Amino acid sequence: MGIIGKKLRNYIIGNFIGEGAVGVVYKGLYEPLQEIRAIKFLCNVDHLEEQIKRFIREAWIGEKFSHPNIIKIFEMGKLRKSPDYSHFMIMEYIDGSSLSVF
Repeated sequence: MGIIGKKLRNYIIGNFIGEGAVGVVYKGLYEPLQEIRAIKFLCNVDHLEEQIKRFIREAWIGEKFSHPNIIKIFEMGKLRKSPDYSHFMIMEYIDGSSLSVF
């Protein structure tokens, strides 16, 4: 989709990691700390309002909780004038296998 290498706030968007029912995830380099993080985008601006609410609720819950078994959410936002993505969240990046095989 042509976003690899582009900048999103303090992040440089890296390689594609995976996708789910309503979103895609890319690696992102957080420039101030030179840390790798995951950037999850809600795809397609034609989303139902309920999917947008669920995405925002996921980010809100993730920001409020701190536990070793829960991915840390650093921030979330809405993109203006993006033809492919509407919302995003910045998450902790964990290197390993996908849980989609379970």
